[in-house]
Amino acid sequence: MFGFPDRGSPVGPASYYGWVANNTSVSGRAHIVLPLDTQKIAADVLVRVGGELDLPTVAALDAGLRAAQNLTVPGGRLLVDLSDATFLGVTSMNALEAAYRRCAAIGVALSLRGVCASIARHLAAAGLGHLAPDPLRAG
Repeated sequence: MFGFPDRGSPVGPASYYGWVANNTSVSGRAHIVLPLDTQKIAADVLVRVGGELDLPTVAALDAGLRAAQNLTVPGGRLLVDLSDATFLGVTSMNALEAAYRRCAAIGVALSLRGVCASIARHLAAAGLGHLAPDPLRAG
């Protein structure tokens, strides 16, 4: 079982940890791996994503968000924790915005958690500040 080393045990009966791999070769790098874990807690789904979120990992991010969205129920929330993210590029911002729109279409609220101040500024500059209503004070 893979996961973030500083996280405790998964919470809830439908929890799982994993690594989502993107087999697209970008800049000579193949098999980019994106650490991602998902927990279903009542009507909410929590996704923790770490590392650099940009072109090499956007397909894996999108796949992970779609898989998590499949666990949601109308009226529930999809919470994306970016506490372990070290970079958020434009392609990943687009993936998050697309996930936000897909969730809204089925009555699920998507919001970001654990967003550092620098990533929050980039989101705001891209017109996506609504995704991170309460950024961390660091960064």
